[in-house]
Amino acid sequence: MKIILFLSLILSFQATYANSCFSEVGVESTQDDPFYKERRAQVGKYKGECYNNGFRRNSPRFDPLNVVHQDLISRLYNIEMKRGKVYFANFRHDNEFYLAEYTPGSVSRILMMFEKFIEPLNNVVLTGHTHLRFLLNEPIRLYHPRKGMVAEISDFNYAMFAVRPMSIKDQTFSPFGDGIKKNYAITHNFMSTLDMAFEYESYATPDSTAVSQFELESFGLDFEKTLNALITFSHQSYHEKNLRPYHTLKNNCVSNMYVGIVNGDKGLRRAHDNYHGKIYEKDGEKFFTPRKPRKKFTKNPMWVLRDLASRGMIMSRTKNQREDFNSDLCTVLENANRALPKGCQ
Repeated sequence: MKIILFLSLILSFQATYANSCFSEVGVESTQDDPFYKERRAQVGKYKGECYNNGFRRNSPRFDPLNVVHQDLISRLYNIEMKRGKVYFANFRHDNEFYLAEYTPGSVSRILMMFEKFIEPLNNVVLTGHTHLRFLLNEPIRLYHPRKGMVAEISDFNYAMFAVRPMSIKDQTFSPFGDGIKKNYAITHNFMSTLDMAFEYESYATPDSTAVSQFELESFGLDFEKTLNALITFSHQSYHEKNLRPYHTLKNNCVSNMYVGIVNGDKGLRRAHDNYHGKIYEKDGEKFFTPRKPRKKFTKNPMWVLRDLASRGMIMSRTKNQREDFNSDLCTVLENANRALPKGCQ
């Protein structure tokens, strides 16, 4: 009876909101896109307005051992979820949304992508955007309700984006205006790096804002725990009644990235010169494991690199800084046979 009730609620979901935010945001409520969830502002100046979240979505997770989840995914995607795999929806690829099937233990590398907005002095960043890029040994499989398995993705991003009410969706992002007045909301997105390249196409020009990539170390970070924590957090956010308000200084892309960092933190900390306990050395740097390492959340982008270094997750800004994503996005687009922006030519 509970299964029937749950499935009937899902089936009636699209009809319930047919005349609501779906059409206003530009999302078609069809079986091809079953997990879009309308969101409205609950606080602030724009209370009651639909958020422009057609391409900014949290991801619900599904348990292969849960009978209700099994029936739902079988009905929508005509697949049987496999034990030991991780499934989550609203994975964006090529501007569409799919069900993702992830094999635990597949993460080979994590890059922190760091976009600097306001940098009055070198490496003193007042505002910026961070997200994590995951590269896999075994790709994520993406499923479409009608087309079946459509793609295998070995390069994807977890990115936190602020969504805006529809009346201001085209306005320039205002970090110290609407960004601190609870007029935006935060979303936790999974997307292929191809779609991240779509986001940054205009950054291909030499004079654009730099998006640096820093390699994170498995020495100090448990990659699997990091990814699992982010999937869980996105799942929880999907099922919350309302989106949490974005705040430039308190609830932003940096602080939400640290959900994964803190959960994957192995507890290593940079050792002082006069430390005499057990030392772990990596690339000429010395670390130790405190009895009770303080696992904090960083909120300000100017502290990100210093904090990651103290945790043993990044050895130095210079040594681990890869080619900036401004150039890398050209390669991503070219490999996908997509038109290149002028800055790539």
